[in-house]
Amino acid sequence: MYLSGVGVPRDYTLAAKYYNLAAQSGHILAIYNLAQMHATGTGMMRSCTAAVELYKTVAERGKWGLLLAEAHNDHQERRFSQALLKYMILAELGYEVAQSNAAFLMERGEIGPELFNSFNTGERNDRASQPKETEESSEQEVSKSGK
Repeated sequence: MYLSGVGVPRDYTLAAKYYNLAAQSGHILAIYNLAQMHATGTGMMRSCTAAVELYKTVAERGKWGLLLAEAHNDHQERRFSQALLKYMILAELGYEVAQSNAAFLMERGEIGPELFNSFNTGERNDRASQPKETEESSEQEVSKSGK
């Protein structure tokens, strides 16, 4: 209201004050608008650092926050491998909490061995896993057999 001057005189100081109050209560749109004000220097000193922190807060409160809660629940239920996979997905998205939680799980050795053993054991039947035969190896085999 105060930012755009709809129904009241435009007042950036009051807009920032009310956006701050709403942001402290967790209102996502207020956090975003406050980030915009910091990024553009509207009604306050321009602060890219503050804007980035606020944008980051907005980004972290998206639907992937549910995935973080699921990963935490998996950890509490001792489903460590599932928790680690979810934390790793979130870590790839840049979610710092997930990065530290994934590192914590790996450091403590709480991950299920089946997660990494499946990469090292299991026989693969596809042609990509078999060594390719080259002309040189074929010639060596022929010369060894005496043909």
